[in-house]
Amino acid sequence: MRIPEEARDRLAAVAAVYAPSCALVEADRTRPGTAGHLASLPGITILDLDLPAALAVARQETWAAAQSRYAARPTADRPDGAVVATTSPKRWEGEPVRILDLTP
Repeated sequence: MRIPEEARDRLAAVAAVYAPSCALVEADRTRPGTAGHLASLPGITILDLDLPAALAVARQETWAAAQSRYAARPTADRPDGAVVATTSPKRWEGEPVRILDLTP
């Protein structure tokens, strides 16, 4: 799976890119090879499913969305929260997260 050049440019404009591990699994199930490709890109930080994230995920319908929402919340390191990069922006309507639409 290759990320379109336009989407890469939009990702490059974001200061830091975090990839929740559950989102990588879901992406790879949809498009095999996606997780490996994203994980190999420079500047990508893979977020493990630690205990606080696991507890947040346990209460949600899908692990990928739950871990992404959890990762996007404000923290001491990211006072404004992280941006969720997605090819499904409508899925995030009404959610308290900022979106980077990667739809080609």
